[in-house]
Amino acid sequence: MAEATVFFSGTVFKMGTDGSGFAVIYNFTDWHSNNLDGCFPYGGLALGGSTLFGTAINGGTDWSGTIFKLNTDGTGFAVPS
Repeated sequence: MAEATVFFSGTVFKMGTDGSGFAVIYNFTDWHSNNLDGCFPYGGLALGGSTLFGTAINGGTDWSGTIFKLNTDGTGFAVPS
């Protein structure tokens, strides 16, 4: 049995249009820690090729939120500097 990790800071997930294939592809860092990736994703995601772009309302270097990108397979998470 796989162990689930709960961060309470938000997730990015994927799911088919028919509801099948649900999978979490990114968990944001625990909001209690120094989370440079951001926390509490907000708004929709934009898709460009196989890259998702989004925003988080908290976290980041000055706790003012972040813009992030992530490949649709869950790899390549990055926050522009």
